[in-house]
Amino acid sequence: EPLLVRMCSDQGGVCFLSALSAFKHRVCYGNTCNDFLVRYQTATLSPCNLPGWKKRDSIALQYPHIIQDTQSHVTEFPLPDDFSFLAPMADTKPYFVGDAKETHIRTMMDALAPIGWRRVSARFQRAAPSMSSTNARRRKLPGLLGDAGVNAHNALLVVRPMMDSDGKDTVAHLCQVLREQCGFDQ
Repeated sequence: EPLLVRMCSDQGGVCFLSALSAFKHRVCYGNTCNDFLVRYQTATLSPCNLPGWKKRDSIALQYPHIIQDTQSHVTEFPLPDDFSFLAPMADTKPYFVGDAKETHIRTMMDALAPIGWRRVSARFQRAAPSMSSTNARRRKLPGLLGDAGVNAHNALLVVRPMMDSDGKDTVAHLCQVLREQCGFDQ
């Protein structure tokens, strides 16, 4: 049995799940696209991608890449209201159905989701410099190019400040969440 699956229980004299449940605050950050290291569904303990992620606006001007924040611990995700972004007859089946690791993924989801998590969704898309010299903003590239070519994992974490600085707003959001949880912004 893989280590991550074993860590979703309190078996064998080791209390992984109980220890995780003991934390007062648990937050998951996930990239809705372009994260080639950790898929969105894994990062947010979600059976599917965030419905309507391409159409969502940012939650605030100071956080242009954050497109959803549940604000509190939730056990079901995506939230029922999130499905209002979907077109009728959209496919919402879990991403792992038919996967060779489906049993392990279901075990982890079934164990971790019920303890409740605040879930934050980010979107980093590739952009090209604007043609207008007076407008320094970047415009989204058309078609498939708009969803490729950026490593959102590095941007979310600002791994390389010179290259991944677009993610500084997500780091600021994380700092704000920590301040709230510590009671500094009450």
